[in-house]
Amino acid sequence: MRILHVNLNLVEGGLERVMALQCAGLAARGHDNLVLHGRPERPDCAVDGARCACVPWVTHVRCPDLGDRLADVRELLRRERPDVALLNHVFCPELVDLLTRELPCVRFVHDVELVCCGRKMLNRRTPSGAPEPCLFPLGPLCQARAYIHRCMPRDPRIGLPLITARWRIVRMHRSRTRMAAPSGYIRGVLLHNGFAPARVQVIEHFVPTPHGEPSGPQFPADAPPLVLFAARVNKGKGLDVLLAALAHLPRPVRLVVAGDGPDLPAMRELAERLGVAASVEFAGWMDRMELEALRARAALAVVPSVCPESFALVGLEAMAHALPVVGSDSGGITQWLEHGVTGLLVPPRDAAALAGAMDAILADQKLARSMGRAGYAAVRGRFTPERHLDALEALLALAASEGAYAGRAS
Repeated sequence: MRILHVNLNLVEGGLERVMALQCAGLAARGHDNLVLHGRPERPDCAVDGARCACVPWVTHVRCPDLGDRLADVRELLRRERPDVALLNHVFCPELVDLLTRELPCVRFVHDVELVCCGRKMLNRRTPSGAPEPCLFPLGPLCQARAYIHRCMPRDPRIGLPLITARWRIVRMHRSRTRMAAPSGYIRGVLLHNGFAPARVQVIEHFVPTPHGEPSGPQFPADAPPLVLFAARVNKGKGLDVLLAALAHLPRPVRLVVAGDGPDLPAMRELAERLGVAASVEFAGWMDRMELEALRARAALAVVPSVCPESFALVGLEAMAHALPVVGSDSGGITQWLEHGVTGLLVPPRDAAALAGAMDAILADQKLARSMGRAGYAAVRGRFTPERHLDALEALLALAASEGAYAGRAS
């Protein structure tokens, strides 16, 4: 098949890593991949197994010179003649309308941003003072709720265009597009927003396993065990909860924070205030090779997200290195973390429970290694490139066999 992949960016984060792995895997199976993106400052970015084309800003909700950009996309379709399109992060309604009319389409919904203008499905202002999951589907009332819950821009000049654009895209996808979700959580969010169950398929993410047998959790005799937090440092990732948990731990550890983000200065200050700064290393952003080297020296990985994760690929990456994982019992984390087998689940935002779970694993090296082996076995047996690509390939072929919406509509 000739597959057109469409996304906002090429080199931003987890979604783009998944897309790159998909392109490489599909290319190895003989498919021709072309990636369309809208970031003009990165026109020369490369993706293994794919050619790339940039039409500036056409994937964004606010695209300047939209008519000209859509004409460029039509010319691209005429020249390349793709059989099917795989849409990722695409938020320009006019582009979605063009692609879903002219091509059979699959949309891979990597997170809740398609149906939540606040991007987190989270009410930030609540009676308890703690953020709580939003239970409302996307719709016009989201703007009114923004005044109460501060979950998205409260200025209607900003919020209403965002809601309108998302709502138009959702309505198009309901009738025109096959949908893929990485977890049962994201599938449930889509069903809650009116998608037919038969048109939404769970295709779990995967990670390549390291070369050679992983060493598993490390407990050096002359140093505290290394605990790894690898994520963007923002309020949704729960680093503040993890720092508070360190203050409850009855044993010394070395926490390495591999990531940067807008809340990094506040987290440094919080570590000082809690008296745990000496146990924390803020290592900043790390590339894949640096993270692999760090995981080879770690005893435990922690995913303490306070917002429901769509999947949390970072946990699966830790399991691929035979590390036990402690994670929040919410969202897509429960798709891969089996409580008591590959790690431990704890209630979100509960620092004492998080500390207790971490200590239970760190105090028992036999348990830590057993959980690490179970996680590695799950990655090798269930979260494999072959299973993911088999399912994705079949879904793309199904969409291609159904034809473009314009043809079906006529």
